[in-house]
Parts: sequence; C-alpha cells; structure tokens
Amino acid sequence: MLTRCTDIKKFQKALLCWYQKNKRELPFRKTKDPYQIWLSEVMAQQTTMPVVVDYFSRFIKQYPDVFSVARASEQALLLQWQGLGYYARCRNFQKASQEVVAKHAGQVPRTYVELIKLKGIGDYTASAIASICFDEPRAVVDGNVKRVIARLFAYKKNSAQKEAIVFFEQKARALLSVRSPGDFNQAMMELGALVCGKIPQCQNCPVNRFCKAKDRHPERLPVVKKTRYQNRQIASLLLFKGRSIVLKAPAKDSLIEGLWELPTLYRYQQKTEIKDWNVLLGQGWVMGKTDCLGKVNHAITNKRIVAHVFAGRLTSSSLTKRHLNGFKVVSRRALKALPINTLTRKILDQYFI
Repeated sequence: MLTRCTDIKKFQKALLCWYQKNKRELPFRKTKDPYQIWLSEVMAQQTTMPVVVDYFSRFIKQYPDVFSVARASEQALLLQWQGLGYYARCRNFQKASQEVVAKHAGQVPRTYVELIKLKGIGDYTASAIASICFDEPRAVVDGNVKRVIARLFAYKKNSAQKEAIVFFEQKARALLSVRSPGDFNQAMMELGALVCGKIPQCQNCPVNRFCKAKDRHPERLPVVKKTRYQNRQIASLLLFKGRSIVLKAPAKDSLIEGLWELPTLYRYQQKTEIKDWNVLLGQGWVMGKTDCLGKVNHAITNKRIVAHVFAGRLTSSSLTKRHLNGFKVVSRRALKALPINTLTRKILDQYFI
C-alpha cells in the first residue's frame, strides 16, 4: 500500500476530489495573498479553526497588510491577539513583517528558502506559504498530517521522537502531489481535521482503502507521550482605588511577557499578608488588610495554575507613585484598551467587572 507510484497517484486523486467537494469555507481559502495565508497559518498553530476564523477576520480588518503590521505598536497588536494565546507568535509575526518591509519592499518572499529566513517562520509555515501561494512542491507536516500518516502506515513509534519526525516528513514528501501541492497539503490537513480526527470516521474516509490501520484500532495512533503538567499556586491582588484597580505593566517577569496583569506573587503562601504585597508593590501601598476572595483555575500549555485572589485598598499617599515601579491605576473603561493576559481577564470577569 502506497509504495508504488500508481497507488500514490490514486491516493492523490481520491483525496483531492474529496477535498474539492468537502472543504470548509474559510476566509483565507478565498485568496492566495501570501500575507493572509501566512497570518492564518500562524494563528492556526495550537488553535481550533472556529477561533482562528473569528480572530483572523477581526485582525485583517485592522491590519490588512504587512505595512500596517510593521508600523503598529506591539501593544496594539497584542490587544488584537488577546485571548488567542502563544503571544510570541504575534511578536514574531510583527518582526518578520518589519523584515519583509525593510528587505523585500513589502512583498512576502515567494520561495521556501527565503521565507524560512524570516523571524518565527519555521519549516511548516514556510512550506504552507510556498505551496499554497506559489505552487512550490513543499510538503507540510502538522498535527493533522501526522495523524493521517501514522494511520495510513500503521506507524506505532512515539511521534515526538526524532526518528518519527523524519518518518512523517519523508512520507509527506512521498505522497505530495507536485501538480497541486497547495491543494494537496490543505487536503491532508482537512482530512485530519474532519475525518481522521482523534475518533476516526473510517467509513467516511475517501482514502480508507489505502489505510493499514483502519481495522487495527486507528484511534490508538499516533502514539503520543502523555503531557506532564506542572502545578503552580500563585496569589493575585485586586488592589482598588475607588472604582479603579492597579495593574502591573508588561514586563519580562510577567506570567505572559508583553501583557498587563494583576499584581502577582508567584510563590503563594497560605499566610499571605500585607507585607508580602508591600515587598512587591512598594512600602505603604496597601491600606488595612487584604481579604482572600476565592480561587481561579487556569492552564497555560503544560502548566496548571491555581490563582488565590486577594482584595485590598490602595492608600491615597501612594497615588503620587502610581506610574512608578511598573504599576498603574486603571479605570474600568481603560481596561478595554489594554492587552491583558487571560488569567487576569478571568479574575476581573469574576470579581471586578
């Protein structure tokens, strides 16, 4: 199966035919604009497609080309990206856009070799842009493609191992349609998303006759090492001044770099006291005592976080220092204009807004 050229051609034909009839109507499938394809691929990493479509549509209205991204402030871009997660993607997207403007006169490079030189663009993204926009025969390998290939060839080794990564890349290249590389790559990803998911729908698969695993528990493939989660407990402070609160400005020691957050103690102690907050904020900032309001659970990649939420009042004397030490008093209305990390947003939604 899928070792002879004739079988591979039949596989390609069946898959491409299915794709043309069943592909989802997505906004970035109506264009071959490399900027839009690039943006969609960056957003789609570790993100579900309905979420991508929502964010993509809003982002593209605000930033329709590389020039608008290149000249935007990082904070403005992060505000548009807020809630999408993996914020390094946004920063790298801007840096790469600035490279495209400075070195390529605003024209996204047309070849894999040039694309992969850009900040934040790896093999997958470069292959996707080159194949979809410019018909360069480059195979893409994402999670969906790995799942399809693992089942087609009944591959049972740990998919995270180097040997497995090489296997998936080799098979993806061997199966690739050089006549329609862009459509083929999208068809493989679409098959993995719609049919060959975690719970496979083998009866609906257009290429099931080529699949070695279809009658051998395909749901068990690919073999994935279980994620080990790190459990963390932190303390977050809602420090009120009237109907405003204190936020910590973006810093390298923030939970997520580049985003605003509540004052946070990353080493939570059961007996958290005012002196602990004064060490963080500055002596004399907190008036009276702080009360624990409750807990908020959150997860970031491999971290499971329990935030113990405290409330306190800002002293009047500290207002003269409110722009110092990386903290700022923010009104409810002003919150809407700031890129805030998701955990802080959860806490605000539950206890403040």
